[in-house]
Amino acid sequence: IFSNAVIKNSLRVQRVSRKDKSKGKLQKTYGRFGSLSSDRKKKSLKKPSEKVSNTSPVVFIQKPVKSLPRIPRKDPLASTTRPSEPLRTLRYETNYSEESYSVLSLYKHKDKSLSSLIQPRKSSISNNESVYRYHLFQIYQSIKFIKSLFPPDESQIRSKLAHLPKPSHATKTVVFDLDETLVHCCKDSSKAQVVIPWKKLNSGLPINIRPYARRCLKEASKLFEVIVFTASSKDYANLILDYLDPRNKLIHHRLYRESCFVFKGLFVKDLRILNRNLKDTVIIDNSTHSFAFQLENGIPIVSWKDDLNDKELLNLTQYFKILNEVEDVRMPNQETFKLHSFQQEYFQCFLTPNINKC
Repeated sequence: IFSNAVIKNSLRVQRVSRKDKSKGKLQKTYGRFGSLSSDRKKKSLKKPSEKVSNTSPVVFIQKPVKSLPRIPRKDPLASTTRPSEPLRTLRYETNYSEESYSVLSLYKHKDKSLSSLIQPRKSSISNNESVYRYHLFQIYQSIKFIKSLFPPDESQIRSKLAHLPKPSHATKTVVFDLDETLVHCCKDSSKAQVVIPWKKLNSGLPINIRPYARRCLKEASKLFEVIVFTASSKDYANLILDYLDPRNKLIHHRLYRESCFVFKGLFVKDLRILNRNLKDTVIIDNSTHSFAFQLENGIPIVSWKDDLNDKELLNLTQYFKILNEVEDVRMPNQETFKLHSFQQEYFQCFLTPNINKC
């Protein structure tokens, strides 16, 4: 019994001494205020060459990598801003570079791909290039927008049907847009060619008339039924059209905003409301989304503001002769403007990194 008590007592003393020693070590380690002492800090820092025990967590330290210089991607639409200077027609770089971008020249080179025709010449004026690229960009954006639309059904078409009499002298119909196609309404009357008196405006309605507008309407009226279809209000449009055609001999019918369909805030002109055969109908508009549901019937003319050297409408009169001779106006339009494949070609040429491939 004594021996057992002695053994137990000695074991208890050993445990106490171990606790005291551990307390001393803890005091040494943490110092007076419980923080790691400088000696312990030095010992705790291990060199990368020292082996780490298996119980310690593995930490992967990534060496700093020198950042490579970022290569700026060339923005093909950097110059595609709305031009503030007078609009001009851009010449393009082909074997026929002396011809301007126009309906007639595009038809002459219809066998070429679109991408071969939209390369601007190096000698062209930068403003011209921006105007031309902006026009192409507008077409691209319009076609993207069009693909998200569903055409009106038959009941909707009947609700907006224009009850027009059948043409007496012509078998084909040409539809003109008004603003930025035939005329441009100015904000500043001092910069306008003409100020038309209007009761709603004390200062009158200031407008610019596109070069060859009357001549184009006159030539068109000889061959076709001419309709002006605008998204503008009736009183505004009639004021301008009465000035352009005071005797009502050039324009046979007029359609206004209420005849348009509205999709996401944009006006769309569905040619089916005219009750004319689509193979005999063509529409000239600077906004491609205007003829969203009849792309093959559309001529996307360049928007006009005040360039007195513009000849798009003059070139259009030559294209009318081609349309008058064909059985289906959609065929030369498809070959000329390639609107159904335009989005893909434009994307490959302007919106892909390898721009040189176009």
